[in-house]
Amino acid sequence: MTDHRARYGPHNPGDTYIDHAIGEQLAGLGEVEMNYATAGDRGSPALLLIPGQTESWWGYEAVMPRLAEHFQVFAVDLRGQGRSSRTPGRYTLDNMGNDLVRFIDLVIARPTIVSGLSSGGVLSAWLSAYAKPGQIVAACYEDPPLFASEVRPAMGPGIRQGCGTRAAAETDAALPCGRRALAGTEGVRPRVGTGLLDGLGRSIVRSRANVAERFRAACPPDPPLPCGRRPDREPPGRDDRRAGRSGPRNPRRSRGLSRLPLFPNSGTLHARYRAGHVRRHPAGVGRRPRRMKIDVHAHYLPDGYRDALVRNGHEQPDGMPWIPQWSAVEHVAAMDRLGIATSILSISSPGVCLGDGQTVVDLAREVNEEGRRAVTDHPGRFGLLASLPLPDVDAALAEIAYCCDRLDVQGFVLLTNVGGTYVSDPSFDPVFAELDRRRARVLLHPTSPVCWDRTSFARPRPMLEFLFDTTRTVVDLVLNGIVARHPHLELIVPHLGATLPLVADRVQAFATVLAPGADVLGDLARLHFDLAGYTGPRQLNALLSLTTLEHLHYGSDFPFTPEVIAAAAAERLDQVESLVATLRTNTAGLFATAS
Repeated sequence: MTDHRARYGPHNPGDTYIDHAIGEQLAGLGEVEMNYATAGDRGSPALLLIPGQTESWWGYEAVMPRLAEHFQVFAVDLRGQGRSSRTPGRYTLDNMGNDLVRFIDLVIARPTIVSGLSSGGVLSAWLSAYAKPGQIVAACYEDPPLFASEVRPAMGPGIRQGCGTRAAAETDAALPCGRRALAGTEGVRPRVGTGLLDGLGRSIVRSRANVAERFRAACPPDPPLPCGRRPDREPPGRDDRRAGRSGPRNPRRSRGLSRLPLFPNSGTLHARYRAGHVRRHPAGVGRRPRRMKIDVHAHYLPDGYRDALVRNGHEQPDGMPWIPQWSAVEHVAAMDRLGIATSILSISSPGVCLGDGQTVVDLAREVNEEGRRAVTDHPGRFGLLASLPLPDVDAALAEIAYCCDRLDVQGFVLLTNVGGTYVSDPSFDPVFAELDRRRARVLLHPTSPVCWDRTSFARPRPMLEFLFDTTRTVVDLVLNGIVARHPHLELIVPHLGATLPLVADRVQAFATVLAPGADVLGDLARLHFDLAGYTGPRQLNALLSLTTLEHLHYGSDFPFTPEVIAAAAAERLDQVESLVATLRTNTAGLFATAS
């Protein structure tokens, strides 16, 4: 048998690909580069064409000029097809669906009609259910095997992309699409024609009830049943029962950042997010957490960031004994055990200022894109607070624009100081002005002060130094007028406000001389505070003497706070009547997004 893997593929484009009348382009989506072709005017409605497995965008080439009379057409190669990236072992429905979500975001950049053939039709259905709100305005499913489509079926093959797999590479008759052995100079024979045009002019999406009725009508009579089977059981097919209850739309206006909904506003998780959670993490099926919390103070450590910490001498960050292990899948599993519906991720101390100049800028972009990948790979489970490459103010402003306009982040995280320069320094005023203009949510996170070697007594700095550095920074933000001058900035102070409740009156007294006219207590009262750490009644009572319950939010500080400690802290909160429900309502309001 011929070994086509050695001859054909991206490593040998001359023998693998042929030229086409419509030019091909590559779009960088993070993990993969997606090959695509486009035709038509940008002023026309966008139409995304998704091929089936062992197919290619070439299958649409002959019909694209006719479609381009009515649409701007985008025909794509999925990962493993044509010139798109090969990712052995990662050809899954979720991965390819999220590739298309990013493609719509970054390339099409407007509401889209989607049409898919065969397994591409299954991806069209996936996009109908899981794409970001407003991305998909209509969908056409061409012969999708919906009733035989499972990621991990009890028997038989699951939905996986055939191109690039061992079976496709070792079978002469099933070469990955785009290989010259199966294509002449005219390309692959089109598999779509006037039926698509007719369908787009009429009803695009078939109702699920009609599809189920046609399926049942096509089924032959039941064969003799094995012992123990109920004779009145429905024929195997899709379960049309409701997966969950949708919460009401949030009437609050958007705060101007992300358009990605993080969580429902009340009740159980929306069916869309529950289904996503069950599908990705079968081990969590059937678990019902005590309450569904929203975690504003949770951290992530992608592999590239962990490597940067080690290279720069932070194997024991801030005096902690080790860098905790992290993966998105394990984080979701821990969230299930802790009763957390959504975690809003951020990079913890020592942040991204690990080097000089462009190194810091590149690291900030890398961790932000990795965080965004976790958000899109686990719909509804994560949000993202992006990092900024301070102290470079110009680079920070550019990253704010990129994160808001391209990554749809939920806000930003700022360390109390960067290399000894506190964020309250006047040199950072343009950053606060831009964050205020965008109505950003900002988590202030402590880090080691420059004097830690003399004040920590060789103990981990998070024990005491973090609390004092938070207090020092917030007091300076208030006395410098930064809080008062930026009323649209939503600042979250961690760890129950650190020592602010104890020193607020003292600072107010000094302000009469140092900053006449400053309303210290008023400015502090309008800030937000998370409860990350081991919350005790004395701390909580002190904080409520400074602000109101509506300004408090749940935080776990996972994974830097081990799960066993986070669980104990969460249990203490659960014992306070209706507290967790109130915290959830507060956070849902703070991160409210446009409906």
